[in-house]
Amino acid sequence: MAAFKERRNFERYGDQMDLVYAPLGSSDFSNAKTYNCSMGGMYIKSRYPLTKGSKICVKVLNYCSVFEAKVLRSEEIENSTSTFYGHGIEFFEPAGN
Repeated sequence: MAAFKERRNFERYGDQMDLVYAPLGSSDFSNAKTYNCSMGGMYIKSRYPLTKGSKICVKVLNYCSVFEAKVLRSEEIENSTSTFYGHGIEFFEPAGN
């Protein structure tokens, strides 16, 4: 079996943080939570679907962090009580720059 080759540009961290997001140019923010993040992007879960390729504004709560990002992937996550959506997003510019 061939070894898995990591394709990520930045190291991922398993920090869970509360955040809000909205389509770029909108003030209609929704709640979400990040499940891992890096300088280049993050994986978030929310109650609402996002369209692959859409552009969003992300505000990390309890921090002075605001990012513009693009949705790279989106998937429906069902469990016995509710439906959530998982989104992989990429920042337009790496965090920290």
